[in-house]
Amino acid sequence: MKILLVHNRYGVYSGEEAVVDAQQRLLREHGHEVIRFERSSAELETMRFGKLRAFLAGIYNPFSRRTMRRLLKEYRPDVVHIHNLYPLISPSVLAPCRRGGVPVVMTVHNYRLFCPNGSLQVKGRICRRCGGEKEYWCLFNNCMGSLPKSLGYFLRNWLARKRGMYKKNVTLYVCLTQFQKELLIREGFPPDRISVAPNMVSAQREKIMTEGNYIGFAGRLNQEKGIWTLMQAARQTPQISYKAAGDSLHLSALRAAAPANFELLGRLAAGPMKEFYEHCRFLVLPSEWFEGFPVVLLEAMKHGKAVVASRLGGIPEIVEDGRTGLLFEPGNAQDLTEKIKALWTQPALCRSMGKAGRRKFIEEYSPQRYYERLIRLYAEVVSPGRERSGIFTEIKTGKNKTVPSVSTGAILGVRFNLTSADQAVQTVLQWKRRRQQEMIIFAPPHSVVMARRDRLMRTALAKAALVLPDGVGIILAAKILGYDHFGRVTGPDFMLELCDKGRQVALKHYFYGGAPGVAEKLIKVLCNKYPGLNVGGYFCPPFRELSICEDDQVIRTINKARPDILWIGLGAPKQEKWMLEHYRKIHVTAMLGVGAAFDFHSGQVKWAPRLFRSLGLEWAWRLTRQPQRMFKRNLDSPRFLLQILHQRFSAGNAS
Repeated sequence: MKILLVHNRYGVYSGEEAVVDAQQRLLREHGHEVIRFERSSAELETMRFGKLRAFLAGIYNPFSRRTMRRLLKEYRPDVVHIHNLYPLISPSVLAPCRRGGVPVVMTVHNYRLFCPNGSLQVKGRICRRCGGEKEYWCLFNNCMGSLPKSLGYFLRNWLARKRGMYKKNVTLYVCLTQFQKELLIREGFPPDRISVAPNMVSAQREKIMTEGNYIGFAGRLNQEKGIWTLMQAARQTPQISYKAAGDSLHLSALRAAAPANFELLGRLAAGPMKEFYEHCRFLVLPSEWFEGFPVVLLEAMKHGKAVVASRLGGIPEIVEDGRTGLLFEPGNAQDLTEKIKALWTQPALCRSMGKAGRRKFIEEYSPQRYYERLIRLYAEVVSPGRERSGIFTEIKTGKNKTVPSVSTGAILGVRFNLTSADQAVQTVLQWKRRRQQEMIIFAPPHSVVMARRDRLMRTALAKAALVLPDGVGIILAAKILGYDHFGRVTGPDFMLELCDKGRQVALKHYFYGGAPGVAEKLIKVLCNKYPGLNVGGYFCPPFRELSICEDDQVIRTINKARPDILWIGLGAPKQEKWMLEHYRKIHVTAMLGVGAAFDFHSGQVKWAPRLFRSLGLEWAWRLTRQPQRMFKRNLDSPRFLLQILHQRFSAGNAS
């Protein structure tokens, strides 16, 4: 894959720069081609009329726009990944990506999409006045400490929003925490275009000291980082040593105000910084602003250190209170003091929390975990449009047997495989022999209509190796459009077909979905119907979104069972989105979203009589059984038919 990384470096090296550099190395290590489009704010110091040019470039930079056009033409990337655009690159580079058909992934490192200064804080205090399209507060509050600079920040945000430069052109926003995601949604950004992918640091095994002899702080020594609150806590615990690694414009004033047990080390190089983490007992992060994703927490966890941190913003998502550390009320020196005393006097608890933090780091924040998430996000936005070998050509199944090529047809922009159930079964068996990993979606008209308004559903259909016609409406559409077909292939029917014929090669099946108890009943029915059926297990997910840790555990459990077939019964579009998210991460020959098959075959819901199914009237049967749910779905049928007629006659007129 070719990736174009776009980043405006800051004046000094920061955590954001470290993440961008690490991302580039990681992608190249995995064989991807990476090119950088980069500027640096340090250029302003040597640039003639630097401040004025930064003011204008932040609003619109035609030179950056031309550079982006040239890079897209010469390099032809699969995806453009944006990190920071201000002040010299500007959002002017986004529109050429959309017009060139290249998806844009944007990591949201801060809050600049709706807060001009990007930090949701002014003069050391949290401020959310600019939310709700009120960027003018940046100017009224003089957030940047200079009216011309505050004016520039206000204008660039206001114009970007008014012109829709982000919402029209960014394909996927990648937040660092769920907290950030919720803020973006509150500000009107589309939820289906926002994902969460935390930062990472190197996973190299570090030396873990059994017990440190001081409490550590790492980061900018500024008010919003809670340095004054930490000093107050230090005064109340004179028997404990504190060391702070970091720089500040007010370092001399801080040294004068620091208590005797509080040592300011200044900025440390990589070697001394490593020793700093190794020899501290635990780390304190007393932030009093909404941190983006503080890398110092990951460094502490990597070194097996517990953390005491503010219960603020996205920090509680990283530091689990009582498991990997302790949380306190931000700005409350007394609460911080109590938490420090509790942890300092219990070295065994410190070590236990440090080990739990180290485990969480490996599971959640290691480079490998970051890479898996990143590639999954890229796969989500990159339009595949590529035919997989063995699907659209003649398939050999034995010495003298072949499966005819699978007929395909485009129905309202969705590629359907208008094949028979037997052909589809033989295709799955061929995937097993070839060790392929694919998705199968059974799509009725409702799914096609849904795909036209839901990007993730559309992406799932595009990535599926087989999209089979589940619904009489699809067969009617195929006839109207002049495609050859073999009739419907429904999820419930196909489940029985594959369970039966898969016994010949000992296909192992795993079942994910259904209400509590349904999967067990389903397995019992299938095993009775098909003696010798090889079942690897089942999982009934709760009626809520799984946490990252829970989801990872499910993935590990399924992979440990080593099934060939993963049946998913979550209902559309949830099951299709779930498959898209877990595609290539769960190692099975085929993922199949079969919806109501779990309920039908387990006896939880009565399946339509065979006569109804053979006449294509299953929809009418289900409408009488589930009127509220099915009535809304069937409203899509007239819309679907009108769009099919439009496709038919538009094509006729074009020819």
